[in-house]
Amino acid sequence: MTDSKKIVIFGSVVQDLISYTDVFPRPGESVRGNSFLMGSGGKGANQAVAAARLGADVQLIARKFLSNMTKVTGQPIQARTMTDSRKIVIFGSVVQDLISYTDVFPRPGESVRGNSFLMGSGGKGANQAVAAARLGADVQLIARVGNDTFGRSNIEDLRQSGVDVSQMEQSDTSHTGTATITVNAQGENCIVVTLGANMELDEESAERHEETISNAAMVMTQAEVSRKGNRRVFEIAKKCNGQ
Repeated sequence: MTDSKKIVIFGSVVQDLISYTDVFPRPGESVRGNSFLMGSGGKGANQAVAAARLGADVQLIARKFLSNMTKVTGQPIQARTMTDSRKIVIFGSVVQDLISYTDVFPRPGESVRGNSFLMGSGGKGANQAVAAARLGADVQLIARVGNDTFGRSNIEDLRQSGVDVSQMEQSDTSHTGTATITVNAQGENCIVVTLGANMELDEESAERHEETISNAAMVMTQAEVSRKGNRRVFEIAKKCNGQ
């Protein structure tokens, strides 16, 4: 552009969290997502990028949060100590919960304003592990997350909750599982769960951790990882314990 002055944009910057799924979840329903993407968005940011791509000298006046994102976390609870010295081993899912609170659910094609946003560690496997740890159990979680920010954050959150994370794996080929959750004013939720690296927790994963599974006092799984992986876990446990 020939004008030497800047284009100044006073506007919004938004983190886009995009879950692709076959159908929209109904209130109170969770559906499986096919993929998950993150990107920079917001009307102000989009205007700035579009103008810059046309050759303009653009300055964006915007505001960001300099602290860590508000997270839903739990602290270990000293309740009781289980008498069996062996571990509870959980072969299961870890999911990053991304929770938006709004007055009403958006209709297809509609954007609505959210009132607040929270992130937290979730997934059926992680939830089982944290619950058992809070009851005083010695818990080891066999899980798979992405080699990304969400993966590292979940590992640390689980460690701080008293879960043994030494057997958790990080994938270089898939992202950490996500759950994009919208909660309305009545407390109803709609959830899209994109499992990502959880689906790489398969038969080979079970076999890599055969010794850990064999020595467990109790083994737990869920339906958020590979079914073949779950089956192999129970085969190993049955072979070693005769039950």
